[in-house]
Amino acid sequence: DNVLLSSQKISAKLLVSDALDGKLHLGKVELDRTEANLVTYKGDDDMNFKFIIDFFGSDTVSKPESTMPTIRIDHLLLKEVDFMLWNQNNEKPCTGDVALSILWNQNEEKPWKTEQQAMDYAHLDVDDINLDAKDILIAGDTIKASIKSLTANELSGFELKAFKTEALVCSKGIFL
Repeated sequence: DNVLLSSQKISAKLLVSDALDGKLHLGKVELDRTEANLVTYKGDDDMNFKFIIDFFGSDTVSKPESTMPTIRIDHLLLKEVDFMLWNQNNEKPCTGDVALSILWNQNEEKPWKTEQQAMDYAHLDVDDINLDAKDILIAGDTIKASIKSLTANELSGFELKAFKTEALVCSKGIFL
C-alpha cells in the first residue's frame, strides 16, 4: 500500500493574533521532499484519507460557508513534492478519444502506461512540484494566491517548466 503522507520537512509559523477573530493565519509554510498519495483502492468508494476525516468529523451537519474560518498563508514553499491521485476503480481513463490502458501493479512503486501521452484525471501522478506562492487567502469557496513560481512533471509527460500568475479560483471559475 502507498504511504498517505511522508515528508523530510514540514514547517509552519502560526500567527496567533488572528486566531482570536476565528481566522487561521500562517506566516511561512514549507514542505520539502514530500510525498502525498490519495488513492481509492479497488472495491472501495472512499479515498485512503477518509479515516482522518471521520476521526475529526462530527455527527452534526457541516457549518454554513459563512461561518467557515478564513485561512491566510503569507508564504507557501513546496520543494520537490510528489503528489498522486489514483482511482483503482477506474480502469479505463477518461481521456476522450485517446484509449490508454494504465496497469496498476501493487508490487511496483509507480504505475506505468502506454506510449500515448494524455493526462488522465483519474490517475494523476505529479512529481517534482516546486511552488513559491504568496498572499494566499482561502475564504469559503474562494482561493486567491500570488504564484511567483511553479514547476512540475506529470506522468503523461506534461512538463510545467515555468508558471507565474495572480490566481483566483472560485465557484464562478478560474481567473489568471
